[in-house]
Amino acid sequence: AVAGVGESAACAAVTNLVSRDLLRLAEGTPYYSFRHPFLRMLLYANLDPCWRMAAHRRAQALLAERGASAAEQAHHIECSLAGPSAEDLAVLTRAAREALQTDPRAAAHWLRLALRVLPPDRRGGGAQAADGNEIRLLLARALGISGQLAESRDLLHEILRAVPSGPSGRQGADQGRADQCGSERGGPGRPGLRVEALTLCALVECLLGRYEEARALLLAELELVGTDRPLDRVALIVEHGIIGVFDGRPTEADHIEYALDVARAHGERTLLVGALALAGLNAALRGDRAEALRTVSACASLVDGLPDADLARIPQHLAALAWTETYLGRTDASERHFNRSLALTDRAGQRHVRPLLLVGLSVTCYRVGRLTEAQRLAVEAKETAREIGAQHVRGLALALNSLCTSWIDPRASRA
Repeated sequence: AVAGVGESAACAAVTNLVSRDLLRLAEGTPYYSFRHPFLRMLLYANLDPCWRMAAHRRAQALLAERGASAAEQAHHIECSLAGPSAEDLAVLTRAAREALQTDPRAAAHWLRLALRVLPPDRRGGGAQAADGNEIRLLLARALGISGQLAESRDLLHEILRAVPSGPSGRQGADQGRADQCGSERGGPGRPGLRVEALTLCALVECLLGRYEEARALLLAELELVGTDRPLDRVALIVEHGIIGVFDGRPTEADHIEYALDVARAHGERTLLVGALALAGLNAALRGDRAEALRTVSACASLVDGLPDADLARIPQHLAALAWTETYLGRTDASERHFNRSLALTDRAGQRHVRPLLLVGLSVTCYRVGRLTEAQRLAVEAKETAREIGAQHVRGLALALNSLCTSWIDPRASRA
């Protein structure tokens, strides 16, 4: 089927190649392979380019007919790109989504190809650009997860320039072409494309140590988002507040009250987790320990009743709760929530969040005197932060590692 010849001709050709010892039966299978990989490479390089592209297309069609994975099909699409194609776009985007959790670099590769086959009517401005912006957002996420934080940030800023603020900025999520792009967004309570890009951009900026830039992005958008988009406003408020967990600046009380009211009114439990965690932190910072404990207990009960699938979308909200619990001395609950968040991010492939969680868990262990464990977690956080390019977080982990060393081995800390 792939060679485009009849069965008799194919059998005769295989027999001839076997007799010349160019093909051999693969051990334990009914299939033949070239005697040496170099022979296959040599033959492939000297095939007629037009025939080779057509063969890849026939292979992709056969794989699709047999229900093969998108990644298997994507390889043949890559070797036979012929221009814009909605069908190729769907396969490449699906392959990227399948690879995002386990191999984000492969996902980024498929997404770059997807942008090359994007039909012209989806590259323009306005609603026509919905698919392109969806793919760019997914690419930015893949780059961030794989450690290319600066490139991810640059791409996110491109998306923010392309997607207008206001109601039209929602079209990528609320009216995206799920059949072509394989979009999983746009469900109840999910933010619009621009807001999702903004919150991801703010997280990336924080990982790079650019807290002021992250704050400025979110505050500027809050001024533009109207009250007719309450869930988008709450998403921005919560993400802005989470920055305060890391740089010690509390969220405005009226913003937290608004977020709590809207999240409760809309039954948005994932947003409510973030709002309650921030409310508890604010109460603790102003010295109202009783209110802080009451709010954090309510947040913890809500988290413990949520399925992993919901919490996997908001690991930073769970981290905010765990950090607040550490601050209040609820170390058992804090450790449990940090560990759950780490497990969720591992399964979801959110490697960029992991160093922040490891630092938090290390601090929790340090506060209860488990210094060896705290040091081990700090070292792991340092290495993970180095791998993804989060130098600011790496600095925090280094400082924590040094602090643990000063208690475990004072002589080593003076060396």
